Amino acid sequence: MADYDFDAIDREATVEEFDAVQRRIIADAAPEEAQPLLVGDDLEMHAISRKVVRDLTVHLEGLGMDPHVILAGVGSSSGCAE
Repeated sequence: MADYDFDAIDREATVEEFDAVQRRIIADAAPEEAQPLLVGDDLEMHAISRKVVRDLTVHLEGLGMDPHVILAGVGSSSGCAE
């Protein structure tokens, strides 16, 4: 990961792709089970994290390693009181 170029990520395209996916998932879920829609910084943070994890998965698999040994997480302000 030391050589990973975070600046090369097309943030706008990554956010648009993630947003489309989350909206499809929410639309398909029962209303009482649907997750809140991520917007703003939370949306960008989750979208970029997902992109990085996908790239890391491809990299590890290319090295013959199991990507499931890596635990990645991202926080959210959704539902937090200020």
